[in-house]
Amino acid sequence: MPAPKDAEKKIESLRETIRHHEYLYYVLDQPAIGDQEFDQLMRQLKDLEAEQKPDGYNVGVNVGRAGGQSVLHVHLHLIPRYAGDHPNPQGGIRQIIPWKADYPRGGAKP
Repeated sequence: MPAPKDAEKKIESLRETIRHHEYLYYVLDQPAIGDQEFDQLMRQLKDLEAEQKPDGYNVGVNVGRAGGQSVLHVHLHLIPRYAGDHPNPQGGIRQIIPWKADYPRGGAKP
């Protein structure tokens, strides 16, 4: 199994490559690789992530321009999480809203 930092770099590289090919296929309608090659990239990513055995996941979706959506289509963000990867993971992907990120028990707002 690759060292965690090496695996992290390889995983991110595979994700970038996959996103690039998804953009070419779905947005530009100009695929640069065939289905078998794309499936191989997905298998490599899945296998590498499985080797790393994430402790949890964040699932997110961007809806509307204010929500970060830049292309009108639906896709989900599946983010593997590892114990200790953030000092307080309770906020998950909501770290973009600082007063919600730590989920204060009293519902305190700024």
